[in-house]
Amino acid sequence: MTAQALASVAVSPLDEAFARYVERLVLQHSGDAQLAGGLHDTALLTSAERAQGHSCVELTAYAARTILLGTKRFDAPTVSDWQQFLRNSGVCTVGAPGDRPTTLGGGHEQRWDLARYFAAESRVAAAIRARVAQLRPVSAPDLAGQFAALFPNAATQEDWQAIAAQAALERSLTFITGGPGTGKTTVAARILALLLHVDPTQTVAIAAPTGRAAARLVESIGAAAERERLPDVVRRQLPTTGATLHRLLGYQPWTETFRHGPDHPIPHDVIV
Repeated sequence: MTAQALASVAVSPLDEAFARYVERLVLQHSGDAQLAGGLHDTALLTSAERAQGHSCVELTAYAARTILLGTKRFDAPTVSDWQQFLRNSGVCTVGAPGDRPTTLGGGHEQRWDLARYFAAESRVAAAIRARVAQLRPVSAPDLAGQFAALFPNAATQEDWQAIAAQAALERSLTFITGGPGTGKTTVAARILALLLHVDPTQTVAIAAPTGRAAARLVESIGAAAERERLPDVVRRQLPTTGATLHRLLGYQPWTETFRHGPDHPIPHDVIV
């Protein structure tokens, strides 16, 4: 198979340090200098990918290709050979995070993860599954009438906005997705109207990854509430300011921890 050149992957001194650390571990485990050298390049690629926001290397994306790691050429092996190298390296566990710095996992063991991030993603996935599975049906006087008023098309046709609202009323976690102009903000405002109809005393927080995005989301939901002519009690309860996710969670950079978590929840009833 002819190796296919890829665009150069930028590497940093930190990536190099991690790669040397992995190489030393492999040498200690196997004494195989060739294997250690191959894992050095794989670790360099993994660390460089992490700097770009990726927690792992998808082996299938790079297998049997030439990768330029900075100025260094790395001829990646085939997927099966790569998997065997990683299994023999002594620096990774297979299928689940363990006491080694990396994990070979994903579908058919085709991802090489940094164990710390694999464990974090696994915890998040488990928490999402648990919340999605929690049913919490709500009831209130004339809730059905309010729902019908907000989603008049739901009685005669499949209305995905109404389906999203129904899910939000029944579960503690709901994901709403869609491209531009599909009504995500409008349905979020309607959901808030339904939840506040059930309990007008609930507090609402609006957050986003950045302050600018949070401000835009607050403005959009407020505009949707005006456009939909939602009741005054709803509009009064909508936040006038948003927060970044880090601020909402109380991120403490000096310890890399968060003030809020399972033992100290965020003090809001509804979070968008």
